[in-house]
Amino acid sequence: MRATQRGELAIKSLQRAITLGDQNANWRVELAETRLMFGQFPEAKQDFSSLASEQSERADVWLGLALCHRGLHDLDSALDALARVERLAPNNPKAHNIRGAVLM
Repeated sequence: MRATQRGELAIKSLQRAITLGDQNANWRVELAETRLMFGQFPEAKQDFSSLASEQSERADVWLGLALCHRGLHDLDSALDALARVERLAPNNPKAHNIRGAVLM
């Protein structure tokens, strides 16, 4: 089974779990991260945006949103999301690493 097929199956499984009533934010983050990993930037952005509005204290959500914006070439929005990560988790090395990639 190819990686894209596994990714599609993973996304469908996560969507099904959420649809069946497991609205656990961690599953929703997992779904957004899986979409991001497979280059589904618009869908992942929508997921992360929804999560960010509900759970604005989660640095991992803002980091995912920053990666989505970077993937969509919206670098100003990526930097805004990274600024939020840095306020929530100032010593997060991923935030600084991604900031460097966005600024290149």
